[in-house]
Amino acid sequence: MTSDPHGLDPVRPAYFDAYATIAFTRTADGVLLIRLHSDDGPVRYGSTHHNDWSHAFGDVAADRGNRVVVITGTGDSFVAAHSSWDEPLDRALDYDRATIRHPRIYRSLLEIDAPVIAAVNGPCFYHSQVPLLSDIVLAADTTVFGDGYLPGSTDPTSEWPPSLGEPATDGNHVLWLELLGQIRGTYFLLTSHRLTAVEARHLGVVNEIWPLPELLPRALELAHQLATYADLTLRFQRRAFTDRWRRLFADRIGIAHAMLMRTQVDLDRRAMP
Repeated sequence: MTSDPHGLDPVRPAYFDAYATIAFTRTADGVLLIRLHSDDGPVRYGSTHHNDWSHAFGDVAADRGNRVVVITGTGDSFVAAHSSWDEPLDRALDYDRATIRHPRIYRSLLEIDAPVIAAVNGPCFYHSQVPLLSDIVLAADTTVFGDGYLPGSTDPTSEWPPSLGEPATDGNHVLWLELLGQIRGTYFLLTSHRLTAVEARHLGVVNEIWPLPELLPRALELAHQLATYADLTLRFQRRAFTDRWRRLFADRIGIAHAMLMRTQVDLDRRAMP
């Protein structure tokens, strides 16, 4: 974004440099770019991401300098792989830590009082809630959505995304049943079905599809267009959009996520696909 004609915001909050898995850049008109990564490459989701995201989105929400937000991944995938889980998972207290952090990721996302545009830059097999809770969703033409929790297949040559062998109750059950409807949503999760960008647009999950090189420029174009609106217009419109999502996640994620954590007692989360 250094070549953005709007120029960089001279103010650089401390949290911009506080997280190992997130790069932040903001232009002078208040457009914040959040780029998720692993060592500046495609995201391989692990415990560091889990911890970073649970705090960083809250920092974004608390910063009134963020007038419009664009969130994207790095390289040619959004979140297509897991890495190791580098925290102990031996005691109930270890799971309690994750149980506290996980709902906070989505609460914090929904507390952002600014329109959020997702630029999904490729396959998203885990934590689809992060891009799909946005107000506008753009996708690269290589994007595929899939849920990597329920055991669709352990065969690396399979068409199914990698599986963790866990129930999809970390919020994906809320997201996909709401976006696709009850019958399509349960089928999607139970079969680990894949959804291409074209299919996602047909079902109303994605707004626009672009070749990868054109994706982020289009997202930023929309963001700067929205940034011409008054602050209160942006904030109040966002609150109206997120009201239903807040209630759905508040009602349905607590006990469901606890059930997922109980399943993990019998799984080795340190060795993820």
